Amino acid sequence: MKYKDFKTEHFINDAFFRQWVFTPNKKTDHFWSEWVKDNPGKKEAIDQARTILEGQRASRMPGHFSSTRKDKLWNKIQDTIEKEEKADPANVEGEDKKVIPLYGKYSEVSRKATAYPRRSRYRAVAVVSILIMALLAALFFHEKTPTVLNTSVALVTKENPRGQKSRVYLPDGTNVTLNANSKISYPSDFAADVREVYLQGEAFFEVTKNAVKPFIVYSDNVMTKVLGTSFNIKCDKNEEIKVSLVTGKVEVRHDDDNAVVEYLIPGQQYAFHRETKAVRTLRFNPQEVLAWKDGIIIFRNAPKSEVFDRLSTWYGVDFEFENEPQNSKEWKYSARYEQISLEQVLKGMSYSKDFSYRIEGRIVHVKYHEP
Repeated sequence: MKYKDFKTEHFINDAFFRQWVFTPNKKTDHFWSEWVKDNPGKKEAIDQARTILEGQRASRMPGHFSSTRKDKLWNKIQDTIEKEEKADPANVEGEDKKVIPLYGKYSEVSRKATAYPRRSRYRAVAVVSILIMALLAALFFHEKTPTVLNTSVALVTKENPRGQKSRVYLPDGTNVTLNANSKISYPSDFAADVREVYLQGEAFFEVTKNAVKPFIVYSDNVMTKVLGTSFNIKCDKNEEIKVSLVTGKVEVRHDDDNAVVEYLIPGQQYAFHRETKAVRTLRFNPQEVLAWKDGIIIFRNAPKSEVFDRLSTWYGVDFEFENEPQNSKEWKYSARYEQISLEQVLKGMSYSKDFSYRIEGRIVHVKYHEP
């Protein structure tokens, strides 16, 4: 596995690792927790990388660790020493006692010896050590990694609940139609050489063309890379992740090291099975795959579970059933609805599937009639 040779800086710049830190999901959590268990020698590098990335997000690029902040922390160290001396003046035996500073304007070292009795000295050393560690950590993360801090920006997340769709405009002008129950994350300003976004759920992308700055979408196990094109990605709780290309070209692969890169042309769909890791490339019907973004919902010989799951996401409701038919596996439904209410959908469906319904807020009670 490629990660066995990684150091802290490699993890920081790895897209799958960054996805785990910024937009974790069950897949990334499971992968990295198991990987750390199998590679305990890399835990320190993993922890350091996470700390740096989380610090970037929390601080939103504060720039550098200013001299004022350094002075405040250093003064706190000196105050601690003075308090220790005042607390036990009998133990102060040396002349002109000063702490030896680490750097900067505090670089002058006292030439006179300082002596503390053992107990007082140990207490002071313990307290000061903690403060010095804090100072060193601040210096390390804010001054020793300028490249990372200067190239990272705040991560923006847009999320739709069930029953709501939205339009998202990315910093490069790319237009994203985000489906209900979906989430997209992206930097407030793309890097100089790449545009990376993270998707959970479903979205349609109309990517602004940039031949020298590829656009990459990470959707759980699958990475989709383009230069300028339009395509749909569906990455929900279903078994398959699907990438459907409308215009241009895309490069798609999943997260297995030995995975083959697939190149799609318009009208082709890449389907990746989460469990078996099997990949299918097939033709798709744009009118069906893209109907959702135009407010159209289509069922084609769909089973009961699919129908009510989609209605639940589409309208933001939950269904409760009574007297469900024994032959539910044979339950299939085909229909096309455009810009209509849940009441209208259920009214038409109830006639063909022989049930009554009652809508109470966000709960829909469905009762099948006795045969």
